[in-house]
Amino acid sequence: MAKRISLLNLIEAGLLEDGEKLECRLSKSGEVYVGRLNADGSISYDSERFETPSGWGKHLAGTSRKSGSRNGWTDISARGKKLSAYRQLLGQTKSTKAHKQPPESDSKGEASSSVPEGSKTTSDTFATERKGNTASDLLKRIVALSPSGFEKLVGEFLKAKGFAKVKITKFHHDEGIDGECELSFIDVKVAFQAKRYQPQKSVGIDPVQRLRGSLEGRYNRGVFVTTSNFTSSAKGWVKEVNAPIRLVDGEELVQEMIDLNLGVKTVPVVEHQIDESFFSRLAKE
Repeated sequence: MAKRISLLNLIEAGLLEDGEKLECRLSKSGEVYVGRLNADGSISYDSERFETPSGWGKHLAGTSRKSGSRNGWTDISARGKKLSAYRQLLGQTKSTKAHKQPPESDSKGEASSSVPEGSKTTSDTFATERKGNTASDLLKRIVALSPSGFEKLVGEFLKAKGFAKVKITKFHHDEGIDGECELSFIDVKVAFQAKRYQPQKSVGIDPVQRLRGSLEGRYNRGVFVTTSNFTSSAKGWVKEVNAPIRLVDGEELVQEMIDLNLGVKTVPVVEHQIDESFFSRLAKE
């Protein structure tokens, strides 16, 4: 199930699409089979559905037409590249989800009974306010970077999100691209554009369309990251033409960076709460 989650994350990020072709090559016989990626991250092949790439591979290895094929590891790829970095991306995905997972409550309700509801609400509000303040401060710090510094930050952000071979590339006569990266295990080549704007200045449709034009013949997807936001016309155009571009505005960028612990660090915080047990003892006759 974990592997399916990783494929589903790629779909949700706009890096893969429902209907993408996946190839499975048996490691010994060399036979190649083609399956289809579904919107939920599963794989369809020959009227069957497989929850994970490994499940599909094992099925094909076990039903190989050529005698002598070893029932074991198979190579699964998209657009000619193996899923060699799959476990690495899976680990990063799990790490991010674990960071976001809220603490479990006591099933018997003992913890909640020992802490007044007002104190819990105050604590939750305090934590929310602190994260909001951190996000605001982080965005201000990012906006203060030079344009080249922001491009480097976007590169580090993409590395933290699981991309490989990230580099800043200044193409002559090509305003739509600031850098490139890839998901090597499925051979998805990605170009990215970084715009360091003040919050009041939005990114319009023209820069987004230029990035789309720069993808032709060289890249499969594009990522446009800005410190501000995108106009409704820019977002509407991407959706209308189904452009293979992921738009990341300033608010999303800083929230993602906080979740990834990128550009921020955790520090101990002293928080004072009312000690109800102290006052309960005083109230006793």
